[in-house]
Amino acid sequence: MANSVFTNRRHHPVVEQFILTNPGIAKRLHMKLFRDDMTKYFLELVLHIMEQRLENNIKRKDFMDLLIELKAQDKDVLKAECKAIDLSRGLTLEQITAQLFSFLIAGFETSSTTMSFCLYELACHQDIQQQLRQEIVNTLKENQGELTFEAIQAMGYLDQVISETLHLYAPISYITRLARKDYHIPNSSHIVQKGTMVLIPIDAIHRDSQYFSHPNEFNPGNFDSSVCTKRHSCVFMPFGEGPRNCIGLRFGKMQMKVGLASLLSRYRFECCPQTEVPLKMQNGGFILASENGIMLKVVDLSN
Repeated sequence: MANSVFTNRRHHPVVEQFILTNPGIAKRLHMKLFRDDMTKYFLELVLHIMEQRLENNIKRKDFMDLLIELKAQDKDVLKAECKAIDLSRGLTLEQITAQLFSFLIAGFETSSTTMSFCLYELACHQDIQQQLRQEIVNTLKENQGELTFEAIQAMGYLDQVISETLHLYAPISYITRLARKDYHIPNSSHIVQKGTMVLIPIDAIHRDSQYFSHPNEFNPGNFDSSVCTKRHSCVFMPFGEGPRNCIGLRFGKMQMKVGLASLLSRYRFECCPQTEVPLKMQNGGFILASENGIMLKVVDLSN
């Protein structure tokens, strides 16, 4: 069902973009983003999980517990008996499902597609791949071959490579924010009025030569610590920026680091006759993806 969110859509991508960028108008026109059967499935799934946890007094200290706490409107609810929680109070089932669904959408494809783009660029840039592999191998040797949290954190070049991949292939091309007060744009006569929906074009900012030299080239050096300190933090925001940035930022990056470190320590990735250079991207999708997939040659280093 999660996969069908991306493959079996209710509307044409243009209509989807209209709904996402004009939620107020879309609501008044009763326009829905997802299919009814999909909405029904997730509503029933969330209700079933909530009822099961409450009836059996299950506490896992996870995001679902937090939402149940908010629904009960009781700060001490997780300390109390789950059966005492009234499901008719607090957040609605639709609001809770929407929050969980947004987590699913954000985490379902982003890490895997970013890793795919990273391996593609490393296959096209063998010198960078070899430098990264050397860092991974050396770090693993220092940690008796174990891929620990500390080992991952010590791989600075791996972090640069992932950041550069996110720079060229941001999972989402834009984010929207609502202006909470009037804002005068510096050095202009324009004022963004309170209540205005502002669309921030992440991909366009990432590829602006004002902020990155040769912005369309794969260069992990863009994220060397000495370079990053000279740039404004908001010119690189694949996970958004500020207090409303992606809550899964650290988990997502850690997931990618573990995956790439495991793969690159065992295999070498190369371009093959089926590798599409440059990649052709899908138009209008929720998450950035290649039109025809990514084909690479994988060489087992153990041989």
